[in-house]
Amino acid sequence: MAVTPPPPQDRSPAGRGAEPRPPAGASRGAVAAIVALVTVVAVAAGVIWSQRSGQDQAGPGASVPASGTASRTEEPVPTASAAEATAPTAGNTTSTASASATGPQSTPEGAGVDEGYRSFAGVDLRPGAPVVTVFEDFQCPACAQLEGAIGATLNELAADGKIQLNYRIMNFLDEMTGGTQSTPVANGAFCAADQGKWQEFHDAAFAEQYPEGTSVSVEQIAAFARTAQVPDLDAWTACTESAPYSTFVADSNAAATTDGVTGTPTVWIDGKPVALRDIITPAGLRAAIVDATE
Repeated sequence: MAVTPPPPQDRSPAGRGAEPRPPAGASRGAVAAIVALVTVVAVAAGVIWSQRSGQDQAGPGASVPASGTASRTEEPVPTASAAEATAPTAGNTTSTASASATGPQSTPEGAGVDEGYRSFAGVDLRPGAPVVTVFEDFQCPACAQLEGAIGATLNELAADGKIQLNYRIMNFLDEMTGGTQSTPVANGAFCAADQGKWQEFHDAAFAEQYPEGTSVSVEQIAAFARTAQVPDLDAWTACTESAPYSTFVADSNAAATTDGVTGTPTVWIDGKPVALRDIITPAGLRAAIVDATE
């Protein structure tokens, strides 16, 4: 008899609402300094709790849909002043990108449901370079924390050929929160990848992330494309509006569940989960990569 895995949980305090992002005019230096300090403490502490919550699904802060549909866990996020919120309201339906496909479906070039999308694919790997797989949902606040803490280091290691960096993108938060954001942004990211701008778009999407639980329009997602300097914005817009990668993202989400992933962010090194508290600093990540390379 087939055994259905238990539904994963949301690690973020979803019941308390999403954390807003700072306005574009905010002091990036001040925000970065605060987030850097809070990230190391909050994420490392949150990871310890989240590892336990995967086994105790009714634990503190857990939010499991009554339907038992797939979801994931996230880490706590830094607090921010409500006055700084600039994201759309959940009720905004004007030009809202649909999570469902509106055109022919495709698989991103070089990607696979089970292995994900390889960033820096044109870089020759060094002998013994480990495969680092990052599971993320573009609506996940803790994923933005992780990227803020070690994203630049991951990029550097991948660009130097010291790691193979794969992303397995998920979309469970669309259903869990009711905000259509994960899938539209994922489509935008893969449409940017069609123009060679995956990493730039990915990084912009997490750096400028909209609050969890809100629906976003293609026009709003285009802010990430502009930051990423996608060459042909008209082509990117047409691609994102047609949502050609929705099925791929949904299949990737299902595959991650089958593989036992119980929370985002999750990081594997050579197919083995690693404790985020061990790699949440650049030094910790580099040490883990050295250990995996030896």
